Amino acid sequence: MDNHKGKILITHIFPILLEGGVPTVLLNLISSTKTKYNHNVISKTLKNDLTARYATEVNSLVDLDVNRPSLKTVFQVFFQIKKSNTAVIHTHGKSGLFYGFFLSLLTRNKVRFVHTFHGFHLPENRVLRMGQLCIYKYYNNVCHIQIAVSESEKRSLLQYLNFKNIIVIHNGVIPQNQEDNFDILKITNKYKKNIVSFSRINKQKNLKLMIEVFDDVYTEGMSLHIIGGYDEKDIYYKNIRNLIEKLRSKKHIYIWGNIYNAPRFLHYFQFYVSTSIFEGLPTAIIEAFLAKVPVIATPCSGNIDLVNDKTGYLAKSLSEGDFYEKFIEALNDSSTNIKLITEKAYELALNFSVDNYVKCVIKHYD
Repeated sequence: MDNHKGKILITHIFPILLEGGVPTVLLNLISSTKTKYNHNVISKTLKNDLTARYATEVNSLVDLDVNRPSLKTVFQVFFQIKKSNTAVIHTHGKSGLFYGFFLSLLTRNKVRFVHTFHGFHLPENRVLRMGQLCIYKYYNNVCHIQIAVSESEKRSLLQYLNFKNIIVIHNGVIPQNQEDNFDILKITNKYKKNIVSFSRINKQKNLKLMIEVFDDVYTEGMSLHIIGGYDEKDIYYKNIRNLIEKLRSKKHIYIWGNIYNAPRFLHYFQFYVSTSIFEGLPTAIIEAFLAKVPVIATPCSGNIDLVNDKTGYLAKSLSEGDFYEKFIEALNDSSTNIKLITEKAYELALNFSVDNYVKCVIKHYD
């Protein structure tokens, strides 16, 4: 254990410091507990506001590209763990689990391991699937506790793995005050119905479905805004860009990239959409609930814990036809019913407090 100022040291490993999702949830945990624990973070950093905030909150911020696991980075991470005298390693997500697996072999039970899934999903390739399941099963045996962030994520896990030490701890979200962003405002003012999604441009978010259905339902006065990170060299990003260029609504689809603390600007939008294939517990949907923006969503793990007929518009399946049907229903719904839905959603969102999240997690550090 690290005895610096009488506090033990927690080292967190997760892929990359992008705005939203896991990094924001983790930053809330660190900020709330830094008087009790020292925190180190190992992650790929970026030149953004989130990285700057992390640098002021943690004991040490180590810039390593753990987003692309390799044996070289495994030993670089191990070196950081060894020299810091870490007491607890908290791994996050699939890449974090990969490092936890190897670190458990190298540290030889000298460190406590805690893992949070933040979205469980297995690859379609049979060999890769079997390999990942083997790693999951081994890591389950060395982890003190494993955390699913929603009941549906836990159910997904238990379909494949007989975990005895898995619990559910919901992500905590801080309500944001409304603020103005004039770059966004001058665009949204052109339209009557602005639709938004906080989505990184990757396969998990299933943006092809979102964009194609938006084009199908598009009428004059509508716009779609995608806020989230992307890699310009990524094939999926290039395919999405090429798809947009072929659509009749192409001039009304806006890709903003990362925007610092984007939930502050949710009041500019009339609907929020999620077309994800899987989620852990999507904080962006909770943030939309808190801003009283109605949500249209696919019925994937994580989404189904939040969106139902009383709190939003949940498609019957991941098919284009079912999502189109629910999209049309939302667009044509009465203002009275939308108000009832957003009020119910707001009440539900108040249950996901940072204080409760922090209290539940830190029980497993000591």
